[in-house]
Formats: sequence, C-alpha cells, structure tokens
Amino acid sequence: MNSISEELKKMTESSGFRAGISDGNGKVIYCAEGMACSAGDNIFGSDMILLPAGSGDGGRYFLFSETLHDETADALSVSALKMLSVNLFGGAEKPRTAAEIFEAALENRSGSLKRLEQLLPDPGENDSFRLIVAYCGPGAGDREQMAEVKAVASSVFPEEQGFISGVFKKNGTYYTAVLCLARRSETEEGFVPGEKCALQLVDTASAELMLPVYAAVSGGFLTVDRLGAIVDQTVETLHLGKKFGRLDKCFLYEKMGLERLVSSMSAEDRMEYLKATLGRTGETEKSLPELINTVSVFLDSDQNSSVAAKRMYVHRNTINNRLEKFQKITGLNCFSFEDAVRARIALLMIRYMEFSDSNNGRTSDG
Repeated sequence: MNSISEELKKMTESSGFRAGISDGNGKVIYCAEGMACSAGDNIFGSDMILLPAGSGDGGRYFLFSETLHDETADALSVSALKMLSVNLFGGAEKPRTAAEIFEAALENRSGSLKRLEQLLPDPGENDSFRLIVAYCGPGAGDREQMAEVKAVASSVFPEEQGFISGVFKKNGTYYTAVLCLARRSETEEGFVPGEKCALQLVDTASAELMLPVYAAVSGGFLTVDRLGAIVDQTVETLHLGKKFGRLDKCFLYEKMGLERLVSSMSAEDRMEYLKATLGRTGETEKSLPELINTVSVFLDSDQNSSVAAKRMYVHRNTINNRLEKFQKITGLNCFSFEDAVRARIALLMIRYMEFSDSNNGRTSDG
C-alpha cells in the first residue's frame, strides 16, 4: 500500500465515511472495510461514485464511494470525496518534485511541511538550514521575473547538491527562495553561513537578467516546522535592508538587530532619541549631510579611518577632521565603542525617517 492509500485509510477509519482509491486504470488499491469491492477489482462500470483526484506518488488516482441511489445522499458523498481529495492532494494536483513540495510549504499548504521534512537530510553538529529570499525591488518582482531568478538559482545551486529553489507570493509580491543546508565546516571565515550563496545568487542573477536583485539570509534553523515564521523573518530582513538605505544587496538577519529595534520604535521615541543623542532633531541630517555621511561610512568601515577614506576617495586626515567636528557638535566620539553604537542608532533613525518621508509614510513591504 502506498503512502496516499495509507493516508486515506486513516481518514476513513477516523471519519467513518467509507471510501476507496484506485489507480488511473480503475484498479482498486484500497477500499474501506464493508465496501462491495476489494483490492485488485476494477471499479470502472461498477455501481460507484467516482471522482478524479489528482496525481501522486504512483500516477493518476480516482477516489470512490458506494452510491446510495439517493440524490441528496450521493451529493453529500461527492462533497466528502472532494474534501478527501483536498486533504490528500492539496487540490487538483499534489506536488511531486522537490521544488513543488518546497513551494507548497512556502505557501503553507496542508501536509507540505511534513513532506518537505522527509526530503531533507538531518543537519550535522554545528550545521543548520538557511533560507535565502530574493526579489527584484519594488514594482519589479512579478511572477515571471521571479521564475527567471529561480531558474538561475536552480542552475547555480542544483538539487543534487542539497539545494531546493522555489517561487512564492507574500503580501502581493513574488519572491524566489532557496533552501540550503549550511555546513559550518564549509563556511569561509568572515562570512555568515549561507551568505556566500546569497551573494553568488545576487551577482549571477543580476548579470544574467540585467535586473537589480536583492537577497536576504535567514537565521539558522534545524527543522522546517517553523518555515512560515522563517519566511516572515527573512522577507522582513530583505525590506529592512532597503528601508535603511543599505548599499549592499545582501542582508543578513543576524546582523540586522539594530534595524529591527529602530523600526519597532514609535516616531515619538525616535525623535526623542535623536534630540538627546545629537542635540538636535532630524534637522541634523539637513544641516550636516557631509558629517553624517562620513560618520556612516566610518562606522560601516569598522571604525577604520583609512578604509573609510578609500571608500570616500578622500585623505585619511579629512575623515579624522570631520569626525572631530562631529564630536564637537554632538559630543560623540566615534572611536569610542559606546558612542559609536549611539551614533549608529541615530543614523539608522535618520535613514528610516528618510525612507518614510520618501514613501509618504508607508513602510510596508515593497
């Protein structure tokens, strides 16, 4: 007995509704106890109610039940068979390939998480699964484009190497997702597990499709039972990276803690913090754009003046002079860890306010 007939047996025994299932040729695979048929019989032409049920592990199937020769009772039987079909096949067709199962799981379709879990290997010690979510920016992520990104992902990260790619829709926007098993032993120093894969996807898809592709990497997880929450987490990370004006195209959940903190604060709390930290309000950004930009680049350069100078194409002394001027105005010494954190939070608030203003106060996805 295959897995589908085993599921049907459990359903009929628990519900008391007598039904059976046959293959595409009408050969009975399973029928409930007490029905006027047995395994191996052919139900085509018999006194049964037949319902084409979809495809599964072994090909095409039909569900059937005995007719009661009563219009109302038989209509109820048809409805019951349809409900069984939905539970068994997720609608007209049950996903069969790894990509189809993954996409069904991303959409939280019934039974799909269990089937996906059966496909995945058990993570080894210090290993974890990572979800990579990519899209092409606001207004650009239609299904056709994301299918193209998925095709690139499937070629770069084939299933034979343990990757699964799919397309899903959330809040009206289509995304491409890649599920991978990130092995700590294979992760290069200085990178978060899954980060290099995301960077490779962004670079390859952007070059091949001539589209601005962005990606986010989830935190690590060991099972897919919370895949829905992981998807939400990763999509949020993707859009937070854009909202805060991050220049890179790959955003990591593990490195976006301050952004999540700032976005969760009320507008009043953000303004109060800016006033207390910078001695001004959002007008600081308008009056000191050069200093604000220099501090931002300096902090992004791990508080290294030489690196910041190269990024801004200026002399190292220019960076230090601007930092000194910033300290005189705000009292914040950006070479101090504590002051650097306070400055970082303030700059994130300014970026978030800029995004909100440019989007007429909208901070929703896309």
